[in-house]
Amino acid sequence: EATIMTEQSSTPTPRKVPKAKFIEDVASYVAENGGDAEKILASTQDLYSKYKFMESQIVDQKRSVAKKIPDIENALQALKFLVAKHSEEEGAELTTDFPLSENIFARAKNHDKKCCLFVAGR
Repeated sequence: EATIMTEQSSTPTPRKVPKAKFIEDVASYVAENGGDAEKILASTQDLYSKYKFMESQIVDQKRSVAKKIPDIENALQALKFLVAKHSEEEGAELTTDFPLSENIFARAKNHDKKCCLFVAGR
């Protein structure tokens, strides 16, 4: 039984997606892999399905990261503000209000240089 894995390179990309090999001469490729066109087509279709699945996963991941960019930018802006405020008033207590949810806010007092921000996924 001939293996049809010649379409993949043994070294995957950083995302563990196997590299595809371009088939220049289809007739010799079919002859090298046993001559059974149905097996070759099934194997090729299987690889194509795997690539399409990986593509959809990457597209979904990119979309998810893109949605988080505004929250990350807001968190960065808040951190820059806190650093600037702390530099202005060395040793002073910093009081700030922050949102817990849509209409609920909390007040926090910061006495030292440490501050943690949490950006939750939605």
